[in-house]
Amino acid sequence: MFNFITEEHRLIADSVRKVFEDLAAADTVQRQTAKTRIDGATVCLALADLGVFGTAPEDQAMASAQVQSAISREAGAACLPYPVLEALAAHAVMMRSPQASDPSQHAAWVTVPLADAVGDAACILTAGRVTGKVRLVPFATAAEVLLVPARRASGEVLACAPLAEAGVTHAPRITVEADYPVHDVTFKETPVSLVLDVLADGKPAVETLQQRSSLLAAAEISGVCRRLVHMTRDYLVARTQFGAPLGSNQALKHALADALVKVEAMNAVVDYAAAASDAGSVDAGASICAAKMFAGSSGKQIADTMLQLHGAIGYTMEYPLQLLMRRAYRLNVAHGPQRVQGERLYKAFVA
Repeated sequence: MFNFITEEHRLIADSVRKVFEDLAAADTVQRQTAKTRIDGATVCLALADLGVFGTAPEDQAMASAQVQSAISREAGAACLPYPVLEALAAHAVMMRSPQASDPSQHAAWVTVPLADAVGDAACILTAGRVTGKVRLVPFATAAEVLLVPARRASGEVLACAPLAEAGVTHAPRITVEADYPVHDVTFKETPVSLVLDVLADGKPAVETLQQRSSLLAAAEISGVCRRLVHMTRDYLVARTQFGAPLGSNQALKHALADALVKVEAMNAVVDYAAAASDAGSVDAGASICAAKMFAGSSGKQIADTMLQLHGAIGYTMEYPLQLLMRRAYRLNVAHGPQRVQGERLYKAFVA
């Protein structure tokens, strides 16, 4: 029997929601006045103050899949310019690694590549130095450390590569979400600060990071879609046409109801996958793949439908709908697109 959502999980989610709502309100004011976004460092500091990145033994529960899924869901609803899920996934791996004994290694501003490696890792680790190219790294110019999959003689490992070291170069990439900058990072014999091989539970670090990133991406999509649906519902109730609210139209009601059903289904599959992951269930990997596949495809459908229900105002840059849509589109293909997750799911069923 899995330990599903408890009262403690709800309290954590409520606390995170309140913090993110305050940050989102400040972000809205800044977008409307200064035409800029809130600083990501502010978001990072707020999460650190909540104890999300704690390194003490009693903070181990904060790195669980269920707690991090709840945080990522609220991060999606707030849609702030900070790599929440990447930092959480990296922190979860480090907390479970016997090699990461130094608490200073648990940096709050750690990022991981958006693209899952299909096949061998592109970087090579030799004598404590990494060489190679990593694609699609979010916040590469602001993050302190990149947790990068690398190959060495004994197999694939995760290398903690400080991004301020010599031999590190960045090439910007065009992305659908301008407030989420992405770079290709090239290493040339860059010294690494830490190498993560096998975690305390015996699982490979690379596989664990891959699965946790996919799970948190699915959770963030569900938070994005929850806010999209709520925002659209408020708009349809407030907007009138021919003397009646737009929401009184039966076709619009059905479209909104269908979207809400998909959001609740998303929450269910994410909660199950998170509980299975924490319990070490044999179907944890398959559950995560299914959650990311469903959240990715449904998230894009919901974003498109909510845009249609808003009409022309949904296209405007001043209206926050476009921020949420961009996040849903990016997360659909990041951390394992549907094709990759489908292949993993198939292999899990065959095995």
